[in-house]
Amino acid sequence: MPYISGSLSITGSLNNSGSINNTGSINNVGSFNNTGSFNNSGSFTVTGSFAVTGSITSNGSPVITSNQTSSFTSTGSFATTGSNTFNGNQTVNGSVTVTGSLTITGSITSNGSPVITSNQTGSFTSTGSFATTGSNTFLGDQTVSGSITITGSFYLPNTSLGGTPAFSGSQGQMLFGRSGDAYSVYVWLDGYWRSGSLK
Repeated sequence: MPYISGSLSITGSLNNSGSINNTGSINNVGSFNNTGSFNNSGSFTVTGSFAVTGSITSNGSPVITSNQTSSFTSTGSFATTGSNTFNGNQTVNGSVTVTGSLTITGSITSNGSPVITSNQTGSFTSTGSFATTGSNTFLGDQTVSGSITITGSFYLPNTSLGGTPAFSGSQGQMLFGRSGDAYSVYVWLDGYWRSGSLK
């Protein structure tokens, strides 16, 4: 079993059908074809083609660049506990689970039903657009700094207030209240609850 603790530079092709253990540095500008196992705890850079039918486990930081001559293909497993940089478009045909934070500087388009909960272990941040054609469930407080346009229906829960709310609200906050058979709408404007009855 080859064991690499120093550095290895390859300008041709590297074909592995056995096992490689790397704790140093491998820089491959040719092609890498792995049908065995490759354990990496150092650095591994590929600028050529990268084909995997076996397994790769990395505790380091593998880098697969967008100017590689071919594509990255894995029919086995690819696991990393380090950091990765992917330049170019990536396609995931399965599911992606994030237990940390997800930062998006572009856009997200969803045809499914994404769920973003207030008790998630990380945060969801988007400086681009977030569009969905499915249903969404948001648990916790949501803040919108722009405007909301609704083309369907908008539902607000009603509560038994028994009169004007006894608590302070936020500017523009709206409540529906019920006292017996009388229904009212309350809006917090300029430090007071403004109300109107609903017939």
